[in-house]
Amino acid sequence: MSTISDLVFRAAQAGIAACFSVALVAIKETSADHEGASRMGYAAMAWAIAPMLGPTFGGAVDELFGWRMIFVVLALLGLVVLFLSMRELKETASLSSRPTGTYLSAYGQLLGSIRFWAYVLCMGFSIGTLYIFLAGAPIAIGGPSAMLGLYMGMVPAGFICGSYLTGRIGSKIPRGALLISARLLTCAGLSVGLILAIMGVTHALAFFGPCMLIGIGNGLTMPAANIGAMSVREGLAGTAAGDSPPPCRLPPAR
Repeated sequence: MSTISDLVFRAAQAGIAACFSVALVAIKETSADHEGASRMGYAAMAWAIAPMLGPTFGGAVDELFGWRMIFVVLALLGLVVLFLSMRELKETASLSSRPTGTYLSAYGQLLGSIRFWAYVLCMGFSIGTLYIFLAGAPIAIGGPSAMLGLYMGMVPAGFICGSYLTGRIGSKIPRGALLISARLLTCAGLSVGLILAIMGVTHALAFFGPCMLIGIGNGLTMPAANIGAMSVREGLAGTAAGDSPPPCRLPPAR
């Protein structure tokens, strides 16, 4: 019974994923076209910082008050977010801008757009590279867990730097140029890592240093690609946000 209840409440907890798409659409619809990537970059910084601080905060609560208190803290924080959302978030779409077709036709419009696929593939490959790193780094690089965790923190740190740069320059540089530069930087990080591996360099920094470049490239990519995907078809930002991968979800190092 305990396992079933755990699964039921886990499934209910997953409903929070819808809020992510709502947040993306709210940023897009309250921003001018040239400002969207910039604002998304600053938001992505918070999305990257939260998973880094969350385990530390949760561990402190567990040590001081016990693991059950974590759920109480989450409930209180959820009430605060609910209050702020009710007070601050208003409807951003006018009735005339809402799509009149079916959900299937909306998906058809998006999936038939080459630009939409270009943005989504940029995000998909960025996220794929990240999770390959997270899964393989502890196996490829041995050593003390604390030192491994410190090295692995270089990647989210790079993502935060890239997101910050997007926030600073996203409104000044054309979206296409920003994405091309970001993907070239990511490819440069992969290439440097490959060259060092072929040369037989085994120091941990030879692995994690290039990965930091990948993090910066992904930090530049995700905000610009997200706002681009939601801008392909006016009135379908919510559908596009549901199709697009998230900017960044960084689980703690194991």
